[in-house]
Amino acid sequence: MVDDQMKDSILKKLTESETIPGAYEGWERYRKQVTDYIINTIEKLGKPKPVVCIWGAGKANDIDLARLEKYGKLILIDRDIASLKKAKAKYALDDNTVLTDIPFWHISEEDYKMYEALLADGADAELVISQLTKIGEHNRSKMNMADGFIADISVAAGIHSQLNSRLAALLYAYRNHYEEQELLHIENSIAGLNDVAIERMNDLLYQVTAEIIIYGYELLAVYGDEAEALKAIEGIKKKDDTVIKNIHLIEGAKQLAKDISVHKDCDMEIVDNLYLPWNFSFAENKKTYVMELLSCRKKK
Repeated sequence: MVDDQMKDSILKKLTESETIPGAYEGWERYRKQVTDYIINTIEKLGKPKPVVCIWGAGKANDIDLARLEKYGKLILIDRDIASLKKAKAKYALDDNTVLTDIPFWHISEEDYKMYEALLADGADAELVISQLTKIGEHNRSKMNMADGFIADISVAAGIHSQLNSRLAALLYAYRNHYEEQELLHIENSIAGLNDVAIERMNDLLYQVTAEIIIYGYELLAVYGDEAEALKAIEGIKKKDDTVIKNIHLIEGAKQLAKDISVHKDCDMEIVDNLYLPWNFSFAENKKTYVMELLSCRKKK
């Protein structure tokens, strides 16, 4: 049995790792490219000062809100309101900027602690899956769709893969407590949660967005610097099989890509896209994501 101090340290370290020191400076080039893409989308829309909603904004290290504010009215959404306030202060945003949370997918601290306690004790896989099932049922019963606002453009970049990422990370931390088949069963249960979470989020995005949704997701992880990621991007554009075969979407991004394919040419159309490198682990220079940004226009 793992003692409480060790359990707390694992959960605490995971939580702390979600805040990357120096990200604002380290992601400067990526932030500029993402912001340029959003501004270009706004300009193509041709509507003066549209309402632009940023989902999972957090501290906004990946989007330049000061630049964006010149082109539209901003609504920033995140479960961490304290981070939104820091972003508002950092970018000196005016009081017209709305800070809010829409709890469409929520996992409480108590849920995480119970889940980790089961993993740490090597509890039967079915008990672990039962806890995950409870999380899903709670979210189904407490689903809160947004009322009262409509955005012209919604931006959801890098958020789909984060909704249940802490559950997967905790399982990885305690993977030695389970046989391979048991791990597979638990992983499948987390994947099922991602199916529900991504569907709920995309339904909400569609509900509150009048014109265009900009999705951003991790297409490929390259264990090297930006130059390696740029090579991979060239391979993707040229449909190079040696690159394409290495595309294995991470959980969340995988469900997003599937959901987009279902809606494509049905109730929305893809009007623009961009591949770009995100030097995610810039300090160690060991992991760079190839991100795909997709602009999807709702069909009316």
